[in-house]
Amino acid sequence: MESGFFEGFKAPVPTCFSDVLARCRFELGDTLHSHRDAYEKPWGEALKVLEWSFQVHRPYKTIGESNSHGSDVGVMGNWNTLLEGELILHKTGQKKSIKSFQGNLYDALSLGSVDPLLELAPTPAPFACSDFSKDLGWLAIPVNHDCQFRMVFNAPYPIHKSKKLKLEEEFGSDAQITMIPITKLDIGKDKKVMPTCSICVFDLKISKMEAEKRIKRALYVAVKDKKTSKSTFRVLDHGVLV
Repeated sequence: MESGFFEGFKAPVPTCFSDVLARCRFELGDTLHSHRDAYEKPWGEALKVLEWSFQVHRPYKTIGESNSHGSDVGVMGNWNTLLEGELILHKTGQKKSIKSFQGNLYDALSLGSVDPLLELAPTPAPFACSDFSKDLGWLAIPVNHDCQFRMVFNAPYPIHKSKKLKLEEEFGSDAQITMIPITKLDIGKDKKVMPTCSICVFDLKISKMEAEKRIKRALYVAVKDKKTSKSTFRVLDHGVLV
């Protein structure tokens, strides 16, 4: 996320839409624009470069719902749900009432085009971060130090941001951190992937054994196994250590 906008979208999406993206649920009053000037400059200046704007009229606002646990289920559950709003084409001044789907608006922002909003059916849902968790161990990412920890990272998900921050604090100067968009890797090429999905890579100047201890110290939350009543922690539940 740079300068208050999410990376990966061809139409600018401000970071204040974090929870909206985490749930893929745009609601009454949400207004999106084709150019970042609409968010940063006086409206008269922004109109010189704006191609389109879209304001959501339905669904109505919900209270208390979030995707703080960082589950792709919420996104996929909302992808095909209905959405209504007004599309404004600034070059012609034309206004259109639109009945579409949540995922189609998401795709319009991803592609920087209103075309998905004009389609009559829901667009195909993208691959999500969880779809690539099993691939972490064999990715062709150079290990630049003693070992490396990899985790999937979806920028709008609070739990992913929290894990990354805790690990940054725990590893300190022993870690070099790199964010790699999944679309830049072989596993994501030629696939429709959520633009906010990346692999977060920690190159570590410590042994694997020490790294595992620190990962546990940073991320461990006491949860007892129902069968054995023992507290459990697995690095694999959070990422892969290579």
